[in-house]
Amino acid sequence: MDTKSDLDNLLRNSDLAAVFLDDAMHLRWFSPAMSRIYALRPSDVGLAFPEVIDRAVEMPPLPSLCDVYASDKPLEDTVRTPDGTWFIRRVSPYLDNNGTPCGLVVTFYDFLVEPQRKATAHDPEAHLRRVIDHMLGFVGVLNVDGTLTEANQTALTTGGVAREEVIGKKFWECPWWNYDPEAMQRLQRAVTQAAKGAIVRYDAQIQVSDGSLMTIDFMLVPVTDESGRVVQIIPSGLDISDRKRVERVLADRAKMSELHAELALVLARDASLEQIIQQCCEYFVDHLNAAIAGIWLLDDSRSVLHLKASAGIDGVLRKEQRAVPMGSQAIGTIAAQQEPFATDDVQHDPYFDDLAAVRRAGVVAFAGYPLIVDERVVGVLAFFSHRELALETLLELRPLVDAIAQFIRRKEVQRDLETHLDRMELVTNSLPALIAYIDTDERYEFVNQNYADQFGYRREEILGKTAREVLGQQTYEQAKPHLRAALAGEPQHYELQIYVPERDVVEIKDVFYSPYQQADGNIAGCHVLIIDTTERRTIEEELRRARAAAESANISKSEFLANMSHEIRTPMSAIMGYAELLSRHLTDPDNLQCVETIRRNGSFLLEIINDILDLSRIEAGKLSLDLQQVRVEEIVAEVVSLMEIRAAEKGLPLEVDFHGRLPETIATDPVRLRQVLLNLVGNAIKFTQQGRVTIVVQFLAEHGAVRFDIVDTGIGVAAEHQAKLFQPFSQADSSVTRQFGGSGLGLSISARLVEMLGGEIGLQSQLGKGSTFWITVATGDISQVPFVDPQTAKPSARPDASAVKQLECRVLVVDDRRDVRYLAQHFLEEAGASVKTANDGLEALEKVVVESDAFDVVLLDMQMPKLDGYQCAAQLRARGFSKPIIALTANAMQGDREKCLRAGCDDYVAKPIDGRTLVATVARYAIPKNDSSPTSQTLSTILIVDDSEQVCRMMKMLLKSPTRQIHVAHSGEAAISLAGELRPDIVLLDLSLPDVSGYDVGRRLREMDETRQCLLIAVSGHAADEDRKQAMALGFDHYLVKPVDLKKLEELVSCRA
Repeated sequence: MDTKSDLDNLLRNSDLAAVFLDDAMHLRWFSPAMSRIYALRPSDVGLAFPEVIDRAVEMPPLPSLCDVYASDKPLEDTVRTPDGTWFIRRVSPYLDNNGTPCGLVVTFYDFLVEPQRKATAHDPEAHLRRVIDHMLGFVGVLNVDGTLTEANQTALTTGGVAREEVIGKKFWECPWWNYDPEAMQRLQRAVTQAAKGAIVRYDAQIQVSDGSLMTIDFMLVPVTDESGRVVQIIPSGLDISDRKRVERVLADRAKMSELHAELALVLARDASLEQIIQQCCEYFVDHLNAAIAGIWLLDDSRSVLHLKASAGIDGVLRKEQRAVPMGSQAIGTIAAQQEPFATDDVQHDPYFDDLAAVRRAGVVAFAGYPLIVDERVVGVLAFFSHRELALETLLELRPLVDAIAQFIRRKEVQRDLETHLDRMELVTNSLPALIAYIDTDERYEFVNQNYADQFGYRREEILGKTAREVLGQQTYEQAKPHLRAALAGEPQHYELQIYVPERDVVEIKDVFYSPYQQADGNIAGCHVLIIDTTERRTIEEELRRARAAAESANISKSEFLANMSHEIRTPMSAIMGYAELLSRHLTDPDNLQCVETIRRNGSFLLEIINDILDLSRIEAGKLSLDLQQVRVEEIVAEVVSLMEIRAAEKGLPLEVDFHGRLPETIATDPVRLRQVLLNLVGNAIKFTQQGRVTIVVQFLAEHGAVRFDIVDTGIGVAAEHQAKLFQPFSQADSSVTRQFGGSGLGLSISARLVEMLGGEIGLQSQLGKGSTFWITVATGDISQVPFVDPQTAKPSARPDASAVKQLECRVLVVDDRRDVRYLAQHFLEEAGASVKTANDGLEALEKVVVESDAFDVVLLDMQMPKLDGYQCAAQLRARGFSKPIIALTANAMQGDREKCLRAGCDDYVAKPIDGRTLVATVARYAIPKNDSSPTSQTLSTILIVDDSEQVCRMMKMLLKSPTRQIHVAHSGEAAISLAGELRPDIVLLDLSLPDVSGYDVGRRLREMDETRQCLLIAVSGHAADEDRKQAMALGFDHYLVKPVDLKKLEELVSCRA
């Protein structure tokens, strides 16, 4: 027989409700009993299951295929059909012949019928308890008289009660309900209805374990026997607190929007004050579900607040709050303190002890607002509610209250206008504003004295005149569109500029036009309010000037930092340098220890100076990054090389652990990254007495960053001190400073540098067990960068001046401080150089002019009296001195290097002077004495032509050599002129010049006798073949595309030079 037919007959003749779904959630087959659940029809086969799922009532969504496949047992839930029957829904995977999941099998079991079928089982009550304990929400079983016989664990846990406390009790007497007599009575009535066979459902509030109330979707479902007699009642509930809260918020917002709209309309009506505020109270009751709302206005004596309008529960406020003394009860206190007041405990708040009728009305919450106009209280608006008030509602009411206050004030003014014209004129004339009333013919019916004075009229002269006549043609043209819009019923606000010839100034005014609408709805004219804002604009201008002054002061601060850096670092050069010299000439251990103490403390002082200057530069926005392509493992290797001696002194292993592959290079500032890592590793070594320090490096693909973890086994940082570690001048506590030293600036600077590098900094630490400080650094674009297995690289060796005599050159040392001159002379002569000195820039100029061929290198301090280093370098270059000039600078601010190079220097050495760095730098530029000098050796002349000064300066630095004379020109005409004078061997010519095309310049150079044989190299931003061919056809020897391949350029120049 056909197996499928057997299955069909089996399911068709059973009560089992089952449905089969494929892996696309389409109906494959269902049993007839499923019609009771989803009202399915044979024609539904093939439909997507979501299309029929809405036919069920209270049906939770099906779990996903992934969840079902991943579960080792069927997933169960509870559902309810339209007739109120509860089922257990079981969802299992549908397996094919190979045991592979390919859909779902959904079955439904009547969990109330099932226990009856198993009545012969050993413990049917325990089975029922197990069933309901696995159901979502709150489920129980009642006798028809309301006695609770079962409750699931969810209900017991939520109510904070034990099973034995509630089983056998009347359901309404249980802790879920007995908090409120009204809730108990309603439940008792509902049980009575259910006992008669009715399904009862309503939203109820139950008390939970913490004493708060939870809103549930509550249902009582009667269970009948075969004769139809009700034998049990099943109470159930689902927590809908969140849904109710959202519904309430949305409803409140909708009502608030309606209230805004309604009040805007009513406040624009031309009706009496009493009518309008009465309608406002009614709107508050209607739209906020307030129990009571009222508005009190302050009397002329300003001592009593009188109830002028109220709505809600009849007569409650008029009995007890008709007149409230200022400062008395809640209403009087709000007015006296000019501050809003709200509470959700009216029943117990002493402010409401005199409001017995209000408390009997069952109100819970109160909110009151002072009605303030021009910092003056005119009354109080307040309302009571039967439920707690949301903070959002209280905040959104504030502008409405302000609008009502403005309306009340406007009505008071209008009433004064109608009944006390003289008093109104006195008031309006005293206001620092221009006030007028213009009718629909644009004629003035009223102006205050300020208005008349502004336009040079007496008040009586203006009345009856048109706006064009009074304002003048130019001012009227500004006002006309706004005035006519106001007379059409639209309030207006704009800015007006009025020239005052008597004082030759332009006054700036804020102009407000308020349409005046009569009781019949017609616009009769508009009120005019003009406020002089000239003073405010003057203040704004003063603020702008103050800001400029502050920026100027910031510039002065930067200049001060540069000068202070020089003044501090110069004597530090002597201290550190002479300490080094002493160490070379002393042998006594005690003396050497003293010298080492000087050097160590000098280095510490220099670190503090560097930290202070770095922090100042960062705060002033003067510190910029120099992004380069760098290898991470090389940076780490340099840090290890610098720090491993310090670690070894304390017996600590300093290890590196690379986790995974890294980009071969990243785009970052190597100097700043190295500075941060040195600070973190140095701290780790400083605060670790035993154990180890480890640098962990890994690539974070999801963040596009490299992460460095500095892990130590040191003293750790208490949790309460961690937050302030990255603040300037902060350490964990004062005992740390006393024991380990330090300025407390390092981590603050590191945090700011890491932020500039596009990363983050943080720590995890446990007191007494160690710390992990970590940073991330952005990699830049690495889409074309390969990944490599990092190896711990060895840093390049530092130049060692003491190794061999490596200098055979003549050096002029220029510095106004004798000890610096002597120190530099000592380092250079010890390396083999011949050295002469000069006290200042003027003396240096004289020596170079007199002995122009006597020096191969000039070492020049940049801050000296008489003639500073920048001026001296510029004058040396102007007088034809073409040999290397090396600057001595404190390097206080970002840009010092560029400033030195612009002045004519070739390189720079930072103070304090390091002997090895100084010797290595001079060696790089000096020509040995036993070689042929530039004067006797053939020099190549190179002309660089580019309109960018930065490009010229960069190319000049890259091509710099003792055997090359390099000149620059920034335009085509200048290049042609200079080429005729210099007869260059090589011309590096940019094809995009501002005055003459580079192609034309190249053609003319080839036509000139002086440059016909030179090496002519084109540089272009265009890589097209036609551009290259055009250049080569005009006589160019080579064509380079920007950015120029520096290696290729050096090869071309070296072949000819």
